[in-house]
Amino acid sequence: MNKKLRQARKSRHWSIDEAARQIGITRLTLIRWEKGTQTPRGSSLRMACDAFGLSAEQLGWGEDISSEPVPTLPASGSVLSLDTILAFAWQLYGCSFQELQWMVGDAMKKFEVMGGAMSRRDTLSFLVGLAAAVTKLTSASNANALSTEEVLPLYITGIPACWKLYYEGGWHRVKEVIPSYITALTPLAAFSKHQKVVASLLSQAHQLASLATLQEENFGIALSHCDQASRYGQLADDPNLQASSLIRRSNIQFYRNCSTLEINRQAMQYIDQVTPLLKSRLYSAMGADIAGEGQEQEAIRYVNLAQDTFPEDESDPAFLYTRTTRYILYLNAAVAHLRLDQPQKAFNMISRADTYVPEQVSSRRAELLKHLTLASASSGDLEQSNAYFEALVATAIQLDASLWYTELFTVYQKLQSKWPRERRIKQLAEVLKQTEVAR
Repeated sequence: MNKKLRQARKSRHWSIDEAARQIGITRLTLIRWEKGTQTPRGSSLRMACDAFGLSAEQLGWGEDISSEPVPTLPASGSVLSLDTILAFAWQLYGCSFQELQWMVGDAMKKFEVMGGAMSRRDTLSFLVGLAAAVTKLTSASNANALSTEEVLPLYITGIPACWKLYYEGGWHRVKEVIPSYITALTPLAAFSKHQKVVASLLSQAHQLASLATLQEENFGIALSHCDQASRYGQLADDPNLQASSLIRRSNIQFYRNCSTLEINRQAMQYIDQVTPLLKSRLYSAMGADIAGEGQEQEAIRYVNLAQDTFPEDESDPAFLYTRTTRYILYLNAAVAHLRLDQPQKAFNMISRADTYVPEQVSSRRAELLKHLTLASASSGDLEQSNAYFEALVATAIQLDASLWYTELFTVYQKLQSKWPRERRIKQLAEVLKQTEVAR
């Protein structure tokens, strides 16, 4: 117990909340200081001394260390990793989450002043790694374990950043960090008073893990993550998460060249419980599946239902973890038309989908190029098929995912089947060899 600190607070007639406000820390941090289970360092110590007008020794923290040198960021030009910035911040500001949030903003400003302004992807990567890094630093510095109330904001911030980073081509970074999210959150789902919130985060984390492992064609592991995502979606009592977990499973089956109709029919059981965005997504998937059965009128009915149901803005809560835009509706419509042997209509749908995907390298850009290649081949346009396929090769190399290397050979086989004796198609085999070199 730090009796000096407690007496200093009481002599000023400050409550715990008022003292924390005067210092600029959280209530929980001050409680820990008074109990003696946590000691302020650096900036936090100076803030406390300034608030009380007393020295560190007078506040019960031994010798006056408030004048110790302030750590500084490395000189301009140095390589600043996530751990470097966080270690600097942790040392400078203490170890409560709320202080850390403020510190991160300050550290980022310093980083930008040094001429190292981060790109959007670097910033997302930073946020994605924040939760794992804080947990790691807490353990390394022998600090007290963070409470659920301190941990959750880290992951509530991190999960949306993971989704954004994944859909902007940063799947490697997501794959690297998401296991630590699952490890940290799983115990909380069993007993936390915030159980439904934790379960929701875990469902999304397992969906992200499924998507990331799918990129490496670890189909069994990806399906296992889908099962976990569904289980936690049920624990969260959220039919949207349960439906989206089935959508992930359907996506895996699609890339395994297996039928997805039964899975999508299973997902349709939630059609009256999910948000308009997910309704639209489910209708869209059913349209593509039924087209594969040769039921043209029913397939087009679902394609139109998907367009009619789609919400006008992105405020739908399911958007966070589905990133469903009209891109997906148009792409599934294109798949439906390809399966119905309507290449021109498919090409028109893909062209519309293209307007919703940034030019940067991403899985969605690869999807577009794949279907543009197939639509061009279906319409008999050799020149255009070649051009799109070469662009797909370049994208696959940049994505560096086993899934897309495999997709390259699958698409090539279809081109070869279409034009078995065409010299240009044979030359594409040389292009494919570039992927082996790149790997």
